[in-house]
Amino acid sequence: MKELSEQEIINGHRNMDTKKKIYLACPYSHKDPDVRLKRYYQINEIAAKLMQAGQGYIVFSPISHSHPIACQNHLPFDYEYWKVFNESFLDWADEIFIAMLDGWIDSKGIMGEIDYVCKDWKPIRLIDQDGEYVRDWARYDN
Repeated sequence: MKELSEQEIINGHRNMDTKKKIYLACPYSHKDPDVRLKRYYQINEIAAKLMQAGQGYIVFSPISHSHPIACQNHLPFDYEYWKVFNESFLDWADEIFIAMLDGWIDSKGIMGEIDYVCKDWKPIRLIDQDGEYVRDWARYDN
């Protein structure tokens, strides 16, 4: 990942009010804690890439936010527990990006988030494991 100069960081944050607010979804829940940890690290890398100056995005990644809180405080890792928190940020977001990490299509959380935002017709974008755009989610996909 390109390291930004201090001026690039300042310039990138100066125009935050004009940047799109992105909710960055990915699969997370899994019985194996190593899988959850891998997904946490993967989504952090994608979030950082999207946050770089010039990308035009303010990113909220629920896994980046909630994983360390859940681990440190012995909170549940499942979608149902975090659903109300996530829905607040889905309301905040202009667009939803779904990182197509292993297990994304079978993720109860991702499908719940898609169902939730479909009522508002917010754009849903599929991105690959490098954070690159793949295609839009079509309403008939689920």
